[in-house]
Amino acid sequence: MGTTCTALVIREPDAWIAHVGDSRAYLLRAGTLHQLTQDHSLVAQLVQRNQMTEEQARVDPRRNVITRSVGVAETVEIDAFKLDRPLEPGDTLLLCSDGLYGQLTAEELAGAMAVADLGEASQRLITLANEHGGPDNITGVLVRLEPDAAASGAAARAHGADGGARAAPALGRGRGRVLARATQHRGVAPSERRQRDSGDGMPVNKDFGAFELREKIGVGGMASVYLGVQKSLDRQVVLKVLHPHLSDDVALVQRFEREARAAAMLRHENIVQVIDCGRFEDSSYIAMEFVEGLDLKKWIETHGTPPVEMVLLMLRDVCRGIEHAHDHRLVHRDIKPANIMLTTEAPSRSWTSGSPVAARKRRP
Repeated sequence: MGTTCTALVIREPDAWIAHVGDSRAYLLRAGTLHQLTQDHSLVAQLVQRNQMTEEQARVDPRRNVITRSVGVAETVEIDAFKLDRPLEPGDTLLLCSDGLYGQLTAEELAGAMAVADLGEASQRLITLANEHGGPDNITGVLVRLEPDAAASGAAARAHGADGGARAAPALGRGRGRVLARATQHRGVAPSERRQRDSGDGMPVNKDFGAFELREKIGVGGMASVYLGVQKSLDRQVVLKVLHPHLSDDVALVQRFEREARAAAMLRHENIVQVIDCGRFEDSSYIAMEFVEGLDLKKWIETHGTPPVEMVLLMLRDVCRGIEHAHDHRLVHRDIKPANIMLTTEAPSRSWTSGSPVAARKRRP
């Protein structure tokens, strides 16, 4: 498994950045926000080629596909560069994961970064990301060069997520000091997330055509996920409901429906079954069987690294499901721990509704 890395080095008064993946570095200077890094991702490449707009990239189901990462291959190409201009008093830098910047607009990022106290600024970033759904790891590091009236060049204090303080080098030979604030948040607990409005305006305990929505259990860039009941059979189901504000995007709706049709072709014990898809009022949906269990991401957060024997059993089941999909010329584009269910029926069961695509036939 690979990971992303965005690193910042400050040395009187210059700054250097090293970057791989789709985490980002930003600079807020005189009220203007500058994105310092370029994402190494599929959608970023499509935007650069003018094959997709920034707005489309924010909700495209392929936005998690990265083209560079650390740990997959023995070597990786790194974007390493020095900022064109020295840092100035008042400059604020942010290193963050896509779970943060992907939920906020540029205006919201700039507004939070401009808060005078870095602790309050970091908390504001977390709060905003969670208010917009908080579906992913939210990680950020804020660094600011602040004027130092004493101009003594003494060591600054770097404030970590644990609230402690450590000595840090002075910056700018008495012109200012560096203050840093690091914070990490792994999204919102499901019980908290259900109580928040994700912006899709869809209440729970609501009749939804042939179904009833009981509780929201997740939210993403394209859709919200609900636990519901199929009224005709009185059975629990999971409904993936496209956000209403995306319903006017014909291409996106068609892609959403293709996902359902492709997944419905699969019948396998290690793949969650799609049982229906359609449209109710202004919302497109996919209905899937309810699987009792816990996804692997939450299991790891709760229990830590699983034992080798458990990993082998999970890999066996996941590979069986993937093999079945490949036999039907389908490719899953989003295999990750959050899309692997550990069920009460067996050590593991892979699923997912996550963006299968039809593979092209090979020429003989």
